[in-house]
Amino acid sequence: MDQALSTDSKTGSFYLINNRNVDLAAYEADGISANRRLNGPFQFFLSSNYMNAEGADYIIATCAPDLLLYSASCKENIPGAYYHPPLHRHDYYELMIVLEGELYQNIENIRHYYPMGSACILNPNVRHTEEFITDCRCVYVQMSRDLIRQCFDTPLFFSSEPDQPLQEIRSFFFPSHSQEHTEQKKYIDFISEDGDHAAKARAETHRILDALMQETLSPSANASSRIRYGFTELLYHLFSTDQYSRTPVQLGSDLEAQLFSEIRDLMSETHGMLGRSELAARFHYSGNYIYKVIRKYTGQNIVDLAVSYRLEEAARLLQSTDLNIEDICRQLGFRNRTHFYRLFKKAYGMTPLAYKKNTVLSS
Repeated sequence: MDQALSTDSKTGSFYLINNRNVDLAAYEADGISANRRLNGPFQFFLSSNYMNAEGADYIIATCAPDLLLYSASCKENIPGAYYHPPLHRHDYYELMIVLEGELYQNIENIRHYYPMGSACILNPNVRHTEEFITDCRCVYVQMSRDLIRQCFDTPLFFSSEPDQPLQEIRSFFFPSHSQEHTEQKKYIDFISEDGDHAAKARAETHRILDALMQETLSPSANASSRIRYGFTELLYHLFSTDQYSRTPVQLGSDLEAQLFSEIRDLMSETHGMLGRSELAARFHYSGNYIYKVIRKYTGQNIVDLAVSYRLEEAARLLQSTDLNIEDICRQLGFRNRTHFYRLFKKAYGMTPLAYKKNTVLSS
């Protein structure tokens, strides 16, 4: 394959290997536009962001049929729209998988949290952008409508083939109505379970991705068939009930936002004295789903959110009552005075006694 090197003082160094005529300037411009296009059946976009790196702290690579693009740059030398783009949408389906680190994704102006191992697939109408909060590596799997049809909109050969997860896959990609290009906005979050099961799920995801990219970089004689199979395998893996908990969302219903609002109000009313099982029983959702909703809207787990409300009540009690520290610890379920002091100082920047004295002086 022909190899070309293009260097730009604003964007860093690009290494482009291709068998087709690619307009690099147009390719870069499309990468920061509000409406992005996919010029092929699929594409892998890998992004690595480093918060305090010496040298290149923003590295991207694009892998597609007959196309390999690599760029290593310092953020200070490139426009901010490259590594923190504005809200944008695509003419393709995009599956984001967090390989390392964690990030927030702004989906239609609502901030969502994604830890390592989690994923999100968006349909072409959803506007979104990423916000990197730690060292982070992600892969964005970009799939055309035609590729999805070739993989999933085909008849089954056997009556014994299971309906799940194929029904869910088809429901997301092929709406029941005939107008596929309406402004319906849908996405699905995939959160791997905790522990060894999560590690195995991530390892399987990485294996499938590696095989797909290797086939793309060094295509075999039947590469197209292998790649179609790989995409089918990847989506079946994500939609398998024993691998990930997943939450389909259709924007406009606001059901998830309403649930979080109710969780937040209940936590406030009970001063954070509720755990995962109590919340699940109260709202009739699984503990995993409650956990996911809280993580999405706050970046905290259930325990940390509960502690924040307990500390808020502790601050109120310090301000408005004569209760001593031991009584407040006992009333709010803190293990001991030392543990309470440490958490309170981290949240309020001073010890509980200093907070109480400051309140008295200011009143």
